[in-house]
Amino acid sequence: MLPKSTQRQIAKPKHVASHAAQARKTSLTKTKTGFLHLPGELRNQIYGYYYHECGNRVQIAARGSPVLRSAPKGFIKLGGGIMDPDKPLKDYWSESSPSFTFTLRMPRKLGNYNRADGASTKWASSFSALLPVCKQVNMEVTALLYQNTTFIFDAPNRITNFLTIVPPSSLSNITKLNLQYATRGQPNLSKDVIWNTKHIGSWRRACRLVTKKVPKLQHLEICVHLNDMPNFNPKADWVAPLLQFRRLTTPPKPRTEEASNNEQSLTTSFKPVLKTVKIALTSRYSQRDFFVQPELQRASEDLHVLFGYAISRIILGFPLEVAMDKFRQAWMDKYVRWQYHLSFCAYTR
Repeated sequence: MLPKSTQRQIAKPKHVASHAAQARKTSLTKTKTGFLHLPGELRNQIYGYYYHECGNRVQIAARGSPVLRSAPKGFIKLGGGIMDPDKPLKDYWSESSPSFTFTLRMPRKLGNYNRADGASTKWASSFSALLPVCKQVNMEVTALLYQNTTFIFDAPNRITNFLTIVPPSSLSNITKLNLQYATRGQPNLSKDVIWNTKHIGSWRRACRLVTKKVPKLQHLEICVHLNDMPNFNPKADWVAPLLQFRRLTTPPKPRTEEASNNEQSLTTSFKPVLKTVKIALTSRYSQRDFFVQPELQRASEDLHVLFGYAISRIILGFPLEVAMDKFRQAWMDKYVRWQYHLSFCAYTR
């Protein structure tokens, strides 16, 4: 063994020492990999776990509005999915909750407030908790947030205000919409009939604005409640707001002679955006035990469902006679004995 004085004299070359230091520095740098250093595909997959396919629901409605109740929250066992990648992800959702939808009620009118509610927001359980993380995450998550969220409205003014306040870039990512549409009912005085006309006109303008501002709407659900005497006719006044959504499933009509010559090419190039339409129709006849006879009650409920299904098919672009076929068959054959009691279902071409 050499003495210590000799060991000090035998030193490593400078270039060898510099390479070793650079290697240690590089190895340390590689170990410090953050979330944003992951490939975009992996980040999107992680975002997909956060914004799961069941989606979220945002109720833009008044505090006392009887819209859909929020479902109990569920949780996901991420550890199990990591240990067994071959097992479907849905098997790891908690079985205690039948639905895993997170619901947020927003009763405040958008744009009319003087303070920020961020301090009172429970970010630990909020489905928008990723937005304030950083600018890059905000840009990546905003589109997913709007795509996987169902927006629920109970008034035409709230729809118009929402479409005015929210930026067009965010509105273009909305794919799911739920409308709670109710008529005003029969007024006591004839001079008040004008308010029914204005109410339906407000809904018609709001629905038409949705077709312009939300061009990528794919799933539409409308809960209709008729407070006045129901009229099951596709040409009834209360149906007009719903038919505005045909703009998303039918090609636009030409406005000039030159455009009419290219109508065939426009029709072939047009691709419908709206994929699914569900209409839940109720009226005062939908109340439990409204009719004494159970068979009459079931006939009334079935005709409500069939007419809502017919309107949804009209919105999807089916011809009128084809869309009303099942409703007409039930009215003329299956429930012909109850036509006197269910005269509001009388359908005339």
